[in-house]
Formats: sequence, C-alpha cells, structure tokens
Amino acid sequence: MNAIEVKNLTKRFKSVTAVDSISFDVKNGECFALIGPNGAGKSTTIKMLATLILPNSGEIRIMGHELSHEKRAVRAQIGLASENVILYERLTALENLLFFAGLYHMPKNLAMQRAEELLKLVEMWRWRNKTIDTFSSGMKKRINIIRALIHYPKIVLFDEPTLALDPQTSLIVRNLIKRINDKGTTVILTTHLMKEVENLADRIAIMKSGKILIISTLEELKTNFDNKMKKITLKLEYDLPIESVRGIFGVLENVKKVSKNSDLLEISYTSSDTLEEIIRTITEKHLPVKSFNTYTPTLEEIFIKLTGHKPQ
Repeated sequence: MNAIEVKNLTKRFKSVTAVDSISFDVKNGECFALIGPNGAGKSTTIKMLATLILPNSGEIRIMGHELSHEKRAVRAQIGLASENVILYERLTALENLLFFAGLYHMPKNLAMQRAEELLKLVEMWRWRNKTIDTFSSGMKKRINIIRALIHYPKIVLFDEPTLALDPQTSLIVRNLIKRINDKGTTVILTTHLMKEVENLADRIAIMKSGKILIISTLEELKTNFDNKMKKITLKLEYDLPIESVRGIFGVLENVKKVSKNSDLLEISYTSSDTLEEIIRTITEKHLPVKSFNTYTPTLEEIFIKLTGHKPQ
C-alpha cells in the first residue's frame, strides 16, 4: 500500500486553476519532494493533503483512507510543518507541545516523553520552560516543526521548512527530516533550495502552472537531462594549439564541438560510446592530460530548463 495516492486532483480559486488534474503516488517511507516556481501549486497541494482546503475534483487516499470521507482518520496519520508558525505565544515550548499532544489524546506520560525527545533533537530542551514570545524566529520555527511530530505521525508534510532560517537552524531541521525519514516516516517536502532536495529526496516532482511536468529520481533526471549533448572537460599539463586539438578530436564521429580556454579543453558529444573513443584517443596519442571530468547537470540546471524559472 502506498502512503499517499492522488488522482486527477484539481483546485480552482475563482478563475485561477492553482492545481490542474495532477496524479502521483508516494511510497511508504519515501521522501518525496514537490518543487516548482512560485505559483506552481505546491503549497495548494500540501494544503489539500493536510485537509485544510478541499479540492474541486479528484481523489486523495492517505494510508488507505479516502480523504473526502475519512478526514478524522487522515488527520491522525499526518503532521503539517508549514512555513506559518502555529504556536501559542504565551505558552512555553513544553506547554505548546503537551497541548497539541492532547489534541491527539496522547497519554500525558507518553506526551512528556515525546516532547523531551523532540526538544533535545532540535537543541531546545534548555528553553523548554520559556514562553514562545521570547524566542527568535529560528527558535519558533524549531518548535513549530516538532509540534507536527508530537503524535508520531506516519506522514509529515514539510512546506518550506527552512525558509529564511539561519544556517545552524537550517542544518538542525534538515538533520531532523533525514532522521525521521530514515526511521520510516513518509515525508513530503516543498522547498526552493535545490541542495536540500538533492540531499533528502528519494523522488522529485517538478511542477509548473498547476501541472506536474515530471516525476523521477535525481539520478534519472540527470541521466535524461539534455541527453543529446554530453560534455567532458580535460585539464592539460601544458598548452596545445586549438587547431591540433580539433584535428585530433574533431574527426570522431559524434563529437560536435571542441573548445579550449587556457589549459582546459571542453569536448561536446552526443553518444555515450564517444566517451570511450575520447579516452582511447588520449591514451593512444599520449596527450598531456592531467585530469578530466564528465559533465553532470545540477538539479538547478534541470529545474531551469524544465520550468524556465530559477529557484526563488
């Protein structure tokens, strides 16, 4: 059974279609990233999964429960860590966690045990008896995130969890996401930080204008990205005339371009077999190559090519 199954999900706000008939599955224990430019429909999708807004059409099934008919059962299975802080300012960090645990009818001793565990995980135990209104925005964000974990949810929805956070807090949050995911919690993640996606996600869905353009692993995205043009960069021990270099590599069948900048030589080609020919040519000609690197696209490059936007 998948943790989440979404079929033909659509959400409109008056004349604007925010989510346009999208379908996807999320496997149990998977970290699934939803990425896209502003207005792509990511947060709207998260809100529908969290039962905060209703779709105009389509189906959502979470841990086997049909959301349209079993909201209470769905809410017991999920935790939502949104970019908006949902805490009571005049309560302490510990009181907030115990309050939200009570909403899920957790026994007090279990809630206390869980609160202590989570506060220590985000390095906030020493401030457990301080009220939220005395905290910095980063400290509030840490409590807000563990609030979503207090009831041992099987699925956690993270909507921009590290937005506007300092590097230390961002690292703590990323480590927490990885820790719970490694222990089997299913994670849905939206973020504009491509490195965060590369480090955490098992699969990635790229959205634009309410539609899902592609769902794939990072490895598959990189393999298929711009598949018609591959590159290898050679670092030379000493300079060679560009005419000589082009004469050596330009005759290879699938080499399309040979360029040079000082001691760096770049060869563009279109067939995977050509790489073997290039390496063989270097050996046979005893060329002064100190090192070489094949070109691997970054997720940001793939994102820009597919969406036409830079991550915000």
